Amino acid sequence: MGVIFAVIGVVYLALTLGLIGWAAALRRAYSGPNTLIFARTQYIFTISGVVAAICLAAFGLSSDTNVEAWAIVLAFVGFILQVMYLFLAFRFWVADDQGLTTQFFLSKKTLPWQEIDWVYPSSQTIVTKAYGVITTNRSSREWLVVQAGSPQRVITIPTRDTYFRLKGAPRSFTRAVQERAPNALNGYDKAPLVQQRRAALMPGIAR
Repeated sequence: MGVIFAVIGVVYLALTLGLIGWAAALRRAYSGPNTLIFARTQYIFTISGVVAAICLAAFGLSSDTNVEAWAIVLAFVGFILQVMYLFLAFRFWVADDQGLTTQFFLSKKTLPWQEIDWVYPSSQTIVTKAYGVITTNRSSREWLVVQAGSPQRVITIPTRDTYFRLKGAPRSFTRAVQERAPNALNGYDKAPLVQQRRAALMPGIAR
């Protein structure tokens, strides 16, 4: 049984590193003089995976019950952290000649520049309270929302995230998105104009 857990730890480590390598290869597939890529680092995912793999191996190889107990707890924590940060760490955004693209492994969405008609910032404030009364923490998350003809054709670009302590897209990236979409109205205050234009183009569909 001990050898089995040691093997599982090795496989788990290989899987973690394999996902990181795969994501890097997907990003390298985008190239060109006008290509900008925004991707977050995967250090939390990587560290959590390495810790989980080492703990699984330690659980299998150790005969000390205390070591085994801590190993299984830390392995579980590492796994939970990886699940939490999987989408956040491996989703990336690309601005190239074709349009704005967001990709998460095999899942991919592209909005051509000519079809993007609305770009605006959005934000969310998260308040944590103790006993439902005392505010213990206040964090925020901000996005640049990019729509192409309807709310269903949308890509959100994170620009600030103090809740998960992750970096947002640099100003150079969001500015390029706004500049390369020639038909886009900028700002949430343009909502009435956007709706009017969509209604004129697709009567009865835009809302």
